[in-house]
Amino acid sequence: MKEKHKVISSYTSAYPDPLNLKKDDLVTTLHEDSEWPGWIKCICEKTKKQGWIPKIYLNRLNHNQAVLNCDYLAKELTVHKDETVTTLLEESGWIWCKNQKGEEGWIPKRNLDKLFN
Repeated sequence: MKEKHKVISSYTSAYPDPLNLKKDDLVTTLHEDSEWPGWIKCICEKTKKQGWIPKIYLNRLNHNQAVLNCDYLAKELTVHKDETVTTLLEESGWIWCKNQKGEEGWIPKRNLDKLFN
């Protein structure tokens, strides 16, 4: 993806201690987010931490258990209006970005506007 975007609305990370999961980690699934369809609230069985995981990253085992089909970090990135970020991945209304300091994390897509050079 690697496109430059301008932050049009500041965003502050809501989760200072995010989920950091590896492929095949087991999670308990709780519910899908109504504001952000495609994201499932989960609890990591090892750490008991809760967080949001893209539904496509989960392989369901039964009604409320799943395993990760890839490594996943739920880190959100705090950004400020007029900052420029590089987008690396998009998933269900969120974009994984890198800021000019080299920090990476998820930002809501609605907070960004594509730059045309």
